[in-house]
Amino acid sequence: MTGDLGEVVKPYLKAGYSAVYYDPRAAGFEGLDDLATVDAADVDTITSEEPDMSDNLTPEDAARIKAEAERILASEEIADMHNWILHERIVTAWQMYHEEMWRELQRLGIGKEFAVVQQNRMWRENDLLEAGGMPPNEAQKIAEREHLMLAPDG
Repeated sequence: MTGDLGEVVKPYLKAGYSAVYYDPRAAGFEGLDDLATVDAADVDTITSEEPDMSDNLTPEDAARIKAEAERILASEEIADMHNWILHERIVTAWQMYHEEMWRELQRLGIGKEFAVVQQNRMWRENDLLEAGGMPPNEAQKIAEREHLMLAPDG
């Protein structure tokens, strides 16, 4: 998110998270940290557990992605929200515009699973941005750009 909005967004990250935490529409979200954990976190040192696609993924990364995709699709509430048309659009864009990444994902047998995970992360970030006061169309645009990689590099 700081890549799109800059460092100026950092003071608002915890507030946005708190808004989602208390939002009744987020009641079915799994894996949310409690607010004490969020409050204790140092925003400057938080690092993502998402694999860096600029390097080769390890078998451990692949196993984690498969498990996350299975959890997403096993959750009835989340699976019902998964947009399969968008899913195919993601896969097609990756095949066309991010060939090296797609080959790596295919090598590990997680191409479609990674699309499931990234779409879920996109919707979660979209909800956080909206809860923080961002207009829905802008929130979706930023969340898609951050997680779906639909456009060519460069």
